[in-house]
Formats: sequence, C-alpha cells, structure tokens
Amino acid sequence: MAGNVYNQYVWLLDLIARHDGITFKEISSAWQQSRINDTGAPLSRRTFCNHINKIGELFGIDIGSSSGYKYRIKWSGNIDLRNMQES
Repeated sequence: MAGNVYNQYVWLLDLIARHDGITFKEISSAWQQSRINDTGAPLSRRTFCNHINKIGELFGIDIGSSSGYKYRIKWSGNIDLRNMQES
C-alpha cells in the first residue's frame, strides 16, 4: 500500500510537470484513466491536497495554483522522475 501511494506521488508529479498548468478537473480525469488507479475512481480534492503537501515534504517540490486554478510546479530545479520510481 505504501509503495502504491509513493507511485501516486510520482505519477502526479509527472503529470503536472508535463503541462504548463493543469486544472484539478483535468488531473482527476487523468487519474481515472491511469493504470495505477486500481478502482477507476476520480481523485478527490482532499486526497489531491494531501498528495501535494506530502510531495512538498518528501521531495521539496512545491506545487501551487495560479489564476485560472491551474496547478504548476513552483520549483526551478531538475526533476528526475525515473530515479523516484520504485522498481
């Protein structure tokens, strides 16, 4: 279970990093289609907020929203998602 949550953090980071701003609705929709979503359920806003807080704690990467409610990574360094993924 813990590994699955970690993979969700990496998935979320990857999704947001690939977009120049993405809405929560778009994130939730992408989550429903994700292969790591075992149930196919949408991502709740509460879970999303918990995930972005934990990503900040674990990786030091701040995810925030701007006008238009689009989420972006507010971190200027390189993110190597391949090294973050568990085998």
